[in-house]
Amino acid sequence: MKKTLAPNNPNAPKAVNVIVTVGAIVALIGLILYLATTSNAIGITLLVVGLVLLLVGLIV
Repeated sequence: MKKTLAPNNPNAPKAVNVIVTVGAIVALIGLILYLATTSNAIGITLLVVGLVLLLVGLIV
């Protein structure tokens, strides 16, 4: 029964979790930089990159 319920590649979800975590951290840093500083270009760029990483991690 354990072999039936076990995933084929148990290491794959860990990689996806890392991508989602990194995306969330980058998005939060971008949001903080956007709201706290006058350097809006860096904050918006990090926010967009973080959201893209989140979407890629959730789709994969």
